[in-house]
Amino acid sequence: MAIKKTYSQAARVQGILRTLGARHGITISELAEEFGVTKRTLYRDLNTLEDSGYPLCSEIIEGTTYWKLEPSFKKVPPVTFTLNELMALYFSRKLIVSPGGSPFRSELESTFKKIESALPGKHLNIGTNAEKIIAAG
Repeated sequence: MAIKKTYSQAARVQGILRTLGARHGITISELAEEFGVTKRTLYRDLNTLEDSGYPLCSEIIEGTTYWKLEPSFKKVPPVTFTLNELMALYFSRKLIVSPGGSPFRSELESTFKKIESALPGKHLNIGTNAEKIIAAG
């Protein structure tokens, strides 16, 4: 009898992302079997990936829907930052995100939320204190 693997949601979503990147297409049923979850859970996971900015696409072949990553996305190398680079970018957000209506405002806000989630809380407190000092002039 085979033992089923169990995944945390984060590990499963990362696994799904790797699977979508490695294959030319996969069905929800195949993903459900591979990760040991329901189709409904997989649809939520795919929505999570799309909400995180991953370009997913589906293709219907002979009545069956296959999911994959947008082919052009596979050619984009991952961008990594040091902690200091992330902090510098995060703390400069007020200079980058103007109060006016930038066409990229929602994308910038989403970017800064992602950066904020990656920074340790103690570093966020340092930035808040530094911003208060700068504002007091």
